[in-house]
Amino acid sequence: FWHILVVPHLKIYSKNVYEGLNLKLTKPGDNVNILIHYLRKNRVEEAGRFFLNDLESSILQLCPKLSKLQTWLQSSGLPGVLISGSGPAVFGLASSRRQVESLKILLTKRYRQVYVVRTL
Repeated sequence: FWHILVVPHLKIYSKNVYEGLNLKLTKPGDNVNILIHYLRKNRVEEAGRFFLNDLESSILQLCPKLSKLQTWLQSSGLPGVLISGSGPAVFGLASSRRQVESLKILLTKRYRQVYVVRTL
């Protein structure tokens, strides 16, 4: 799978992210096996709907600017967009290398660290 990875020049301290974390019990529908099923079948559109990062709400409280980047990536047609770990990197799952290469050209005008990556 092809991804675009954007690392904005922002400082987010993991300590602060975890302090703002408010976890609830896992919902029955939040099952990683559903995501794995779609990935194995190369069904990128469906897989993107099951991306989840429990830290995301805490990260966005600390740095609302990341929401704009996420929204932009989603509006660019990426089926799955998520903040990576405790941030600030944001990645998007793509249908093709061509899609992320063209996004990289646009994003490098605003961000210094933009990478096209492929899963192993």
